[in-house]
Amino acid sequence: LRRSDIVVGGLEMTPTFLAALLGKLSGKPSVGFVRNSLPELLRGLPGRYTTLTRRLYPGLDRVVAISTGVQTSAEALIPALRGRVRTVYIPVELSGVLERAEEPLPEGAPQEPYLVAVGRLEPQKGFDLLLSAYADLRARGVTEPLVIVGEGNERTRLEAFAQSLGVAEHVLFAGFQRNPYPC
Repeated sequence: LRRSDIVVGGLEMTPTFLAALLGKLSGKPSVGFVRNSLPELLRGLPGRYTTLTRRLYPGLDRVVAISTGVQTSAEALIPALRGRVRTVYIPVELSGVLERAEEPLPEGAPQEPYLVAVGRLEPQKGFDLLLSAYADLRARGVTEPLVIVGEGNERTRLEAFAQSLGVAEHVLFAGFQRNPYPC
C-alpha cells in the first residue's frame, strides 16, 4: 500500500469495501466497482451488506459502473455518489466473429431471425423482466423466437415463468455455451 498511488477494489462488495477503508486509512484515492444493479444485488444478501454499502461506498473517490443503468441504480441507492460514478462499458471483441459464427448452433436453436440474450441466470440479471417483455412483444405480433444462452440458479424458475406467460414454446434455454457467437 505504501508504494501505490491509488487503492482499487477489483470487484463490488468486499473488495470495494476494503478499498474504501484502505483509502481512508492511507489518505490515498480509492476506486470501487458496480457491475450489477445494487438494489437487486443487495436484495439477495444479508442486511449487513446493505449497511456496509451505504456506509463505505460514499467514501470512495470514484466508482466504475458497467452501464448507465447500473450507474443510475448506484446513484439512486447512495445519493452521495452522484458525480463520482463513471460508466466504463465492457468491451466486446469482434475480431473473428464471422469465423466463429460458422460454428454449429446449439441443438434446437431456431433458424434466423431470432432474438438472443446471454448471461448468468441469476436474479440480478433480470431475465424475468426479459421474459415479461418478450411475452408483451409476442402479444403485439412479434414472431421471432427467443434464445437464452446461459446457466444459473434461476433456470428452473425462469422456465416455469416462461410457461406461465404462455411463451415457453417460443423460448429456447440453450444453457452454457463455451462460444456464444454462433447463437
